[in-house]
Amino acid sequence: SRRSDMEANGSIRDAIENRVENVLEIIMPQLEINIDSKRLRDTYRKNAKMDGQVRSIFDELMLTINTWHVKDSIFKHASAISQDLPRDYEDMDKTAVRMGYFSRFQTGETEKLRILESTVEDLQSDLQRIRTLYKEEMERLGEEISGLRLDLVDSNNRRVELQEDIIIQERRMGEEITRLRLIVDNDTIVVTSLSNELEIVKQERERLRDEVKNLEAKLDSCELSISKRETKILSLEAYVERLTDDKCEMKEVMAEAAGKLRASERVQEELQELNEKIAAKAKKINSLMKTHLEQKERKIEMLKEAERFYWEYIRQLRTHFRSRVAWNSDEIEHALSLHPTQFDAINDFLLDIRQNKTVVRSDASYIMAIIA
Repeated sequence: SRRSDMEANGSIRDAIENRVENVLEIIMPQLEINIDSKRLRDTYRKNAKMDGQVRSIFDELMLTINTWHVKDSIFKHASAISQDLPRDYEDMDKTAVRMGYFSRFQTGETEKLRILESTVEDLQSDLQRIRTLYKEEMERLGEEISGLRLDLVDSNNRRVELQEDIIIQERRMGEEITRLRLIVDNDTIVVTSLSNELEIVKQERERLRDEVKNLEAKLDSCELSISKRETKILSLEAYVERLTDDKCEMKEVMAEAAGKLRASERVQEELQELNEKIAAKAKKINSLMKTHLEQKERKIEMLKEAERFYWEYIRQLRTHFRSRVAWNSDEIEHALSLHPTQFDAINDFLLDIRQNKTVVRSDASYIMAIIA
């Protein structure tokens, strides 16, 4: 806006300068007054304010008009002298006649009188012409001055409008700067809050990673317990096979004992006692095998339940990682309390691991792939 104001002021100043220079170029040659046009133009251009420029131009013009008035007064004085010349000539003629010089100077005085009369006529015609030109130029100058005054009023109005526009623009710029500062402050507050939330999310992510590591450790311990139980089951199966073999051997022994009993009553009594012992031992072995098999099946079911529970817990953790919604400690304890039987079995497995100190390698990469 300031640049446009400067361009508008420059165009107005150039228009006034051109009009004044045109007026001076027309007036000065006709009035035959020596005015330093270059000095007038330089003074006009160096003046910064519009009022000063116009005032300087009017001062120069008034100086020109006053100079013309001085010349006009000289012409009027010459006209008065020319009007007094006939009377002076008569006095000179009377004096010449009285003094006897008329005949001697008559020819020269007549020529001088003719020259003076022609000079007076020329001066009167010049005076009339100058008066006519003065009147015309004064009218034209009045019109030019009126135009300059109108231009001055327009320039002043334009300057007032530009000043008002500048004030309005400055006020708008101030409001815009204030609004932008408020926006920057709000953005700073939002960025700070987002940074704090990002730090909280990072801390939550680290905590969840620690929980995942703990769960991996628990899964490893569960795998160790499962492997240990499988080993125990295999050992029990081998023990049952050995008991079966022993039973077969006992049958053979019983057959031999029966033969010996048929051979001898004493041997038969001993065989009877031995059969009773074998029957009690076989009964005890059968009950022990039944108990071991029931415990094995129950523990296998408990292991399956624990495995399903842990896979469900891993699935919930994977959902938690996707939704980024943190669990608190109360929710975790509640989730763990839903399956006390499975956790009793898991605690037994952990106790066995602590007592036996066995380590079985788990496929952690497979578990991490499921969690991801």
